[in-house]
Amino acid sequence: MKRILHISDLHFGRIHPPAIEALESFLAAQQQKLDLIVMTGDWTQRARKGQYQAAAEFIKRSPFPVLTIPGNHDIPLYNFVARLLQPLRNYNRFIRSVTTDTFEDPEMVIVGFRTASVFRPVEGRILKKDIERAESAFSKAPDSALRVIACHHPLFQPKDLARIQPEYLAKRVLALKPHLVLSGHSHLNWVATVKDEERHQILHVSAGSATSDRLRGEVNSFHIITTENAGVNIETYFLSEEGFVIPKGEVHKSVKWEPFINL
Repeated sequence: MKRILHISDLHFGRIHPPAIEALESFLAAQQQKLDLIVMTGDWTQRARKGQYQAAAEFIKRSPFPVLTIPGNHDIPLYNFVARLLQPLRNYNRFIRSVTTDTFEDPEMVIVGFRTASVFRPVEGRILKKDIERAESAFSKAPDSALRVIACHHPLFQPKDLARIQPEYLAKRVLALKPHLVLSGHSHLNWVATVKDEERHQILHVSAGSATSDRLRGEVNSFHIITTENAGVNIETYFLSEEGFVIPKGEVHKSVKWEPFINL
């Protein structure tokens, strides 16, 4: 069994103080209950040194290992020289040096895709080298292992499989047959199931912003993902006056999914 915290879009530089306090309290209360934190990009608001330093301090305070990739906000916007020549200089210095973009063990393999692009900040892009990394990692994994892609930009939208361009890269992603795709970017949380031409199921999980004050009609949130009995259980936590909690009622239910069965 694995238990993963999936957070996204922290945006140091535009932090909602109650949210970051609640998130750190949640982490402190977990003790040894988490195996990994997956942060799907946008550590900063404008990729500035001070914002990265604050993000690095957050990582140092975390009692759990962190897997992450950069988001479009982690690339300088107004410093055009840095944007073109060294877009991830601060990211590599402060974040990449203390995190990983790959996780591999007999139960689960996660490969981070760097979809953040200097030239396609909104849509993002897929790099061939990331597909090749995933092909290599997935091919070495046991058949029973959960195959996961983590990226900033959604690879698929709930009702639109045409968001990945060019199309041949989309087909290569589908050919990887991941069980789970984790993303962020939209500051909205949703869960969607897509299938390839062979009806292999892919569960796509988008996280809302965990700590930013730039929201889109939804409070700060994150997911706890638990793998057990050949299934994936997803719990969505929302910020409240009591901290991050799972709301009562029918607003959001846990999602149970069996990734190892081709329908």
